[in-house]
Amino acid sequence: MTSVPRVLIVDDQKEVVRLLQSAIESTGHEIEVVGAPSGEEALLEALQQPINLLVVDYMLPGISGIELIEKIRKRHPDVQGIFITGQTSRAVHREIMNANVQAFFVKPVPMVDFLDAVERCLGLTRTILPPDAYPTNAVQQENLSGLLSNFRQKEKADAVILLDERGLVVMQAGDLPDSSREASLYASLTSILSYGNKVMDIFSEPEAGQVFLFKLDGYDLLAVPATRNHLLLVVGEGFSNADRIGSLLVTLDLMRAEVHELMYDLGLYEEGQQAAPQETESQENAAEQTIEDILEDDEPVAEDLLALLENANLQVPDPNAFWEEAVAEHTPQPFSPDVITYEQALQLGLAPEEDEEIGG
Repeated sequence: MTSVPRVLIVDDQKEVVRLLQSAIESTGHEIEVVGAPSGEEALLEALQQPINLLVVDYMLPGISGIELIEKIRKRHPDVQGIFITGQTSRAVHREIMNANVQAFFVKPVPMVDFLDAVERCLGLTRTILPPDAYPTNAVQQENLSGLLSNFRQKEKADAVILLDERGLVVMQAGDLPDSSREASLYASLTSILSYGNKVMDIFSEPEAGQVFLFKLDGYDLLAVPATRNHLLLVVGEGFSNADRIGSLLVTLDLMRAEVHELMYDLGLYEEGQQAAPQETESQENAAEQTIEDILEDDEPVAEDLLALLENANLQVPDPNAFWEEAVAEHTPQPFSPDVITYEQALQLGLAPEEDEEIGG
């Protein structure tokens, strides 16, 4: 690797190249970023100077992104690869992963995950999703790390990860099968933890009653709260199988209790600690206002409303009188002024009586 890492972005859309280049430069790392609109021009660029990371679109004019990374790796075997694509088919995604790339993203590119992947590929200090965010006692930290590692080995998991309520990694054993989306994944999971706490609060139940299971493409993801503000994430194959999930949950619950105790010893959690509020104080106060509170806040409106309600009972119209008046008002009028109705003829004595034979 050169002293200053070099990134080559290849996409036939200039605005995409500019966007990704600006995003990488915004991290504050010293990185040289160059762009190319086609695979052929990217090959020329790679021949002139070696590159450390290739960010390439799957669909390119001329040679494809897959062909490009294969050709570049013949000269630079250690080059890292990140693919971006607008394709959503699983066949395309498998083809990309089979190209031995470090990450791939479907457009529009999730920038947080993309930048985190760039930092990991280049071996730079991770600023987007920093690991080991918590300074802790070395002995207790080793105990916590060993606990996660032992569980991972026993259950043959790909990864066991402890997150805090901000989505930051407190401790980790192993890696996700697809680490390119971990920033968005962790943020979403901690949001689920927050709303799960609210559900448990309704029933006055402890946070330990929550279990989240996700069946993903190729692996399962199981999450349970370690504390009210911390989430244990276990990733591996076949966790959702009926013959495995029961025993796995029992073992996971035992580990959860140990993690809870270690977190308390490390000073990372206090009994009764509440999760970070998801709503502002003003929103909560507004939600708790009753009808009486609203009326008291606006006395003139309240007085007018009460007066209307009182007056509404003073004059109640007779429903029969209403319909009689409506019928009289809307009695159909003759179509021609030279024609009168039977009722009008009867009143004028021009119609026969009802018991009188007509034409007799």
